[in-house]
Amino acid sequence: MLLSMLKPGECANVVNVAAEPAMSQRLSALGLAKGTPVACLHKSLSGNICAYQIRDAVIAMRRETAASVAVDIRRNI
Repeated sequence: MLLSMLKPGECANVVNVAAEPAMSQRLSALGLAKGTPVACLHKSLSGNICAYQIRDAVIAMRRETAASVAVDIRRNI
């Protein structure tokens, strides 16, 4: 599943970041790495921009950037 597919309120763990090298480095600097828990907090009305909780920060990300991050959704048991 891609990070861009998460709905508000859903949580996942990062599996892979497959962005261009410069964007991959930037996402890594923001704390987005394999195994990192992320949560979708809010999506804009157009759905093009989403707010994600990544570690202790809230990061706004374009859909195209979020689509380069593979995640494994966390199910509540």
